Amino acid sequence: MFNNIKKNKGQSLVEMAIILPVLIALIFGMTDFARVLNGYLVATEASREGARVAAMRGDDAEVVLAVNAAASSLNPAKMTITTTPATRVRGDSVTVTVTYNMDIVTPLINTMLTNPLPITCQTIMRVE
Repeated sequence: MFNNIKKNKGQSLVEMAIILPVLIALIFGMTDFARVLNGYLVATEASREGARVAAMRGDDAEVVLAVNAAASSLNPAKMTITTTPATRVRGDSVTVTVTYNMDIVTPLINTMLTNPLPITCQTIMRVE
């Protein structure tokens, strides 16, 4: 009876050794997905805030300040903010584009995707 238990312990160890790398990759993949989704949501909200400032006839410096304030959890060095057109006339539309480069940390996934992964969000509003 005790010999049978010892054999099962060895079998369990082998099964765990086979499945553990898959579980760890799955957990890190879910973590990366959550980080990318969070970065996308923050960048989208930041582009909305920047477009709102631009629609109220704010200049480009005010747009950049509004975007950076709304995206305080993101690294500003990895963010690119563009506003078009440069001169705003009432009734025209203004476009604010925020691009953020998110680093992928999972070893297998970062070889399949471009690393860093560019997240681009664009908001268009009418100038008031």
